[in-house]
Amino acid sequence: MKDKITVLGQEYVIEHHSKESDPRLEGFDGYHAPYEKKIVIAQDIVDKAEGRNLEPDDTGRLDRYLRHIYRHEIMHAFFDESGITYQYSRDEEDFLVDWFARQYPKIKKIFEELGVEE
Repeated sequence: MKDKITVLGQEYVIEHHSKESDPRLEGFDGYHAPYEKKIVIAQDIVDKAEGRNLEPDDTGRLDRYLRHIYRHEIMHAFFDESGITYQYSRDEEDFLVDWFARQYPKIKKIFEELGVEE
């Protein structure tokens, strides 16, 4: 997995932190830090999704969940870089971001089928 991405011209780093070492992960599996230009994903989720300390049948579900967390936090970065972060309450923004993160794979598939992805 890459450790840097560019969102609307702004470079972001992607880091994995343990929940014990990062209090901002308390109650969450990831977060977007707009002023630090960073996306943080909980290390324990990464480890589990990669098959460490899991039953074999759990790995696929957690891998899908991990990809969702990445998409969710990246969408927060897009909102922030677009200047629309503060147009919504935190709950409203999280609702919209989660909708995009969940629906993106389906939208992408349709765009690819139609040849209109770019």
